[in-house]
Amino acid sequence: MKSLVVAIALTLPTFGAFETWTNKDGREAKLEFVRMTEKDGEKAGEFRMADGVQVVIKVSEFSAADAKRLAGSQPTGDKGKPGAPLPANPSLYDAALKKIRAGRELTAEEKAKCNTAHQQYFDDLCVKNETPLNTQFPEKDRTDYYIYSVKMSIIDFNTHGGWPFQSDLRLMVLSGLKKRIEENNDPFVVFCSIFPALDAGEQEYAAQSFNKLLKADVFLADLAGQWLANHWCTAEKNPTTIQTFLQATGLKLTPKSDTPSEPQQPRNKEIRSLVFMGDVEYNQKHYPKAIAIYQQALDLADKTVAPKSWSDVAMIIAKTQHKAEEWKKSETLLKEIIRVREEHYGKETPETCDALTYYGNALYQRKQYVEAEPIIRRALAILEKNRSGDHPEVATGLQNLAWILHFTDRMVEAEPLMRRALTINKNAYGKDDPHVAYSLYCLAMIHGGTKRLPEAEVLMRQSLEMYVACSVAAGKKDQDLDMVVAKYGQLLVKMGDTQKQAREKIDKITDPLLKK
Repeated sequence: MKSLVVAIALTLPTFGAFETWTNKDGREAKLEFVRMTEKDGEKAGEFRMADGVQVVIKVSEFSAADAKRLAGSQPTGDKGKPGAPLPANPSLYDAALKKIRAGRELTAEEKAKCNTAHQQYFDDLCVKNETPLNTQFPEKDRTDYYIYSVKMSIIDFNTHGGWPFQSDLRLMVLSGLKKRIEENNDPFVVFCSIFPALDAGEQEYAAQSFNKLLKADVFLADLAGQWLANHWCTAEKNPTTIQTFLQATGLKLTPKSDTPSEPQQPRNKEIRSLVFMGDVEYNQKHYPKAIAIYQQALDLADKTVAPKSWSDVAMIIAKTQHKAEEWKKSETLLKEIIRVREEHYGKETPETCDALTYYGNALYQRKQYVEAEPIIRRALAILEKNRSGDHPEVATGLQNLAWILHFTDRMVEAEPLMRRALTINKNAYGKDDPHVAYSLYCLAMIHGGTKRLPEAEVLMRQSLEMYVACSVAAGKKDQDLDMVVAKYGQLLVKMGDTQKQAREKIDKITDPLLKK
């Protein structure tokens, strides 16, 4: 049985093999210890059974001897000790960041290795400091952990992107980060300080940090700009704060002549600044203003001299036009982007595929399924040529095509595509991940479309359980959770439940999230 309550874990020394464990009734079982966790507010152990199924068992459910054996395995006596553990393999983070800086995409396996290392690092800190709360770590430990967590935000934003913007820890590390900067002025620590400083109301300090990055590390400066615009500047923030920050950093159009020795170079700094300011307007849903600013950036990028820069900015405009319901303009621009990328990158490259995928999905959203299908099929063919057959992007391409088949009543063709996507995502992300939950949801919808309601119910329930577990683990509701709740409720009613019965079944599944 899988526990839906995903708690902060305390990892103990792995026993490394299946051993005999006895419960309080004297029954024995061969189990492999995985780690310590919690269940229903009590300490518990996570174990693996011989068939691979993972179970969570409370300490109180074991015999007295095994309860002591389990609970007593945690090392004690060095809480807060100087020289707290760093990640066992810090070079793993650095290698991943180096690849990202070079413009190369991390594989699912590389991300998984980094995620495993980071979880182990957290577990080690929990054990050392005798607390499962990172906010209760000593200053050195929590500062170290925050810095490495921000690295993980870059490595795997979908899993760790909230550290700079939403975590409680970000509110407790500014002092420690300032001390590090005074000691060695490390650009990455400077980068980490921007977001806590803004949340603490220290806009001047944040601006100084940003201006340091502009001189010391353009990659991190660009990333800070993207994160601030796309994630920090939300409806929950004071909308004037980011504008004040913009003024303090000088992030505005500052025309200057091209360098004579490099007449072919795009005006990257001005373009980045304009895109950043456009993002600010976009995130406040001021789409016409955003488009006008993005257009200024596009005017600086010559599609002949700098096709990459031009197509990147043009794609931002096309997406914003689509969002602003200016579809004809968006479609015209998308077709030109595809033409430019085909000419610059090639007709079967990932860059061309990205543009095709967006265009195909936009047509799908507009229910233009006939027009969308050949574009989505072409994008999938490019993905399968450029990626391994089990790459997560291939799974997304399969799902895109399957949805079109679904809505054109070709369920028999759609189902094997959805099943293949589910298999790829399970192998790539593991069993408890939003990507897997979404694949289960997709397959459930296909089953529902072919009147196989009992099979659809099982898949939809598994999807909902997984979304709840992922939401609890992330500390916030997954964006797709409400959609799955609604569809599951409709399915239960279709199978004969009353509205009340359906609601009770759903509440039982979502209860851990409500408690959290």
